[in-house]
Amino acid sequence: MTLSPSPGAGSDAVRVMVCDDSVVMRAALARALESDPAVRVVARVADGKQALAEAQRQPIDVVVLDIEMPVMDGLTALPLLLRAVPRLRVLMASTLTTRGAEVTLQALRLGAADYVAKPSAIAGQNAELFQRELLDKVRALAPRRPRPVNARPASHAAPATPRPAPVAPPRLLAVGSSTGGPQALLALFGALGRAVPVPVVLTQHMPAAFTPILAQHITRAGGLPCAEAADGEALLPGRIYLAPGDRHLLVERAAAGARAAVHRASGQFLPSRGRSDAGERGGGV
Repeated sequence: MTLSPSPGAGSDAVRVMVCDDSVVMRAALARALESDPAVRVVARVADGKQALAEAQRQPIDVVVLDIEMPVMDGLTALPLLLRAVPRLRVLMASTLTTRGAEVTLQALRLGAADYVAKPSAIAGQNAELFQRELLDKVRALAPRRPRPVNARPASHAAPATPRPAPVAPPRLLAVGSSTGGPQALLALFGALGRAVPVPVVLTQHMPAAFTPILAQHITRAGGLPCAEAADGEALLPGRIYLAPGDRHLLVERAAAGARAAVHRASGQFLPSRGRSDAGERGGGV
């Protein structure tokens, strides 16, 4: 269903299509999105077939795409949407279950830009956190509009001085990611392969049900074994230690190298955070 412009929505607003078979969820998603005047919901559809037709009919920047739908599900629609409109960014809307996590990671490998976990209820604190995350991710995925040309001459700033490379090789590699992270992580570790002679610690903003599945996909992508970090375990070279979804991950010095310290995060679905005591001998991404 094509919608008329929202009051106050400018021509440079992010144009979003919502695709979900639930009328209630479509309305909730649209309401959450249009709480930001810079976002405009231009279509609401009930299945992937309708989404494909709408994407070919009018310009759309971002699609919020459900996974399980009649007629055509999200996984079937995803590659068809990207083939029809290559610049389209797709945000998968997933349930907080192990199956939801597996299918979501599969969608990311098929080209989805990111995902958002749907709340079990559309009211209360969880819904507020969901709305904030949804808007953050849609804004991050939106295309960059060209800025007006400034008539004033550009200032000639002094060139940045590159930091000198560390003399000693790092003893640890720390990687942190958030919006768009899972897709980037699969590409990163796929490119690195097994050529990582130090322990790798990794934090990714992700619900607890999703992180074990992400670890499996990272292992398959690059060959380095990846698993959720356990509190107190020694960090070994050539292995990836992923912060559990509802925990903070710290790295502490130990007699024979380093060890993981895993702590419960304060608040629900806060980003996993990594901190290292590796000092000058740690590398970060």
